[in-house]
Amino acid sequence: DQVADFLFSAISVVLYCDMLYVLLEDKLLFTRDCVQRLSISLSTVHEGLPILMSITHHFLIIATELGFLKIFDVSQEDPSLVGESIVLRTDSPNIRKPPTKASNSIRSIECNSTGMLVSIITTEPNNSSALSNLYLANVSSGDQRCVKISDGEKLSHFWDQFEPNIFCCETDTSETE
Repeated sequence: DQVADFLFSAISVVLYCDMLYVLLEDKLLFTRDCVQRLSISLSTVHEGLPILMSITHHFLIIATELGFLKIFDVSQEDPSLVGESIVLRTDSPNIRKPPTKASNSIRSIECNSTGMLVSIITTEPNNSSALSNLYLANVSSGDQRCVKISDGEKLSHFWDQFEPNIFCCETDTSETE
């Protein structure tokens, strides 16, 4: 049986416990039992439009086209922003600081179970292929660094749901012709 219809175009949707989180162009909707419970407006003028959303444990993370990262603690009835927005800074000329769009470069975002470490997979064009990089950002200190895992393409990455120091990154080191 059909339970509900959504009459909007979502950028991303995630489910956590009994809540459905819907990312739209300018806001984040929180729904329970197919009823909207809360809406948070996003600062799209200064931070850009949202492009990705992910949830680990009870931390929801959003990335924008200008490289901003926002983390929300959704463990309570009213979600709260964790720290300040993070701006992805890299040495790569293909991932730029605002106001230049970076949406084609940020491919995936995740955060650990404490919400204090964020991992970001980016892709940058290279003469004949695309290079992928893995970045780690510390929410409390603002420190960011590129992690060298292998020369292969970073396909996916995951944090353990309960242990904040366990991280896994899948890579493809096969040569393409």
